[in-house]
Amino acid sequence: MSITIHRNTGLMGSGGLMKIKVNDKIEKLKLDKPNIIHIEENTATIELKELGTQRQIVNVKDGATLEIVTRKWYTPLIFSIITLIIIFNSTFGVSNFWKFLLIVIPAFFIMNYLFPPYKLSIIEE
Repeated sequence: MSITIHRNTGLMGSGGLMKIKVNDKIEKLKLDKPNIIHIEENTATIELKELGTQRQIVNVKDGATLEIVTRKWYTPLIFSIITLIIIFNSTFGVSNFWKFLLIVIPAFFIMNYLFPPYKLSIIEE
């Protein structure tokens, strides 16, 4: 059996190595190239789990095509956070900047967990 996974995560998802679990076996995904994964079984459980995010699990059959994309709201959010950090640092100084980061970083991880930045979906079954 083989399945195809397209990783179309763009600029925001290009920085890290993305891994998925296929029937509890870890596979690395290349960016912007079809990833063809061969397995012995007739069905597969695909699990996407990035650091600090919720698991996304789909069950597929032979010949399925999946896609992983960055959600549309994620890129503007990251640029907004960076802009806020720069503005806050220039306005309130370095000592308050670290206090600000102590709030922003945990809030960012909580938001990533509640609203995963990547979406795993089945294109063809």
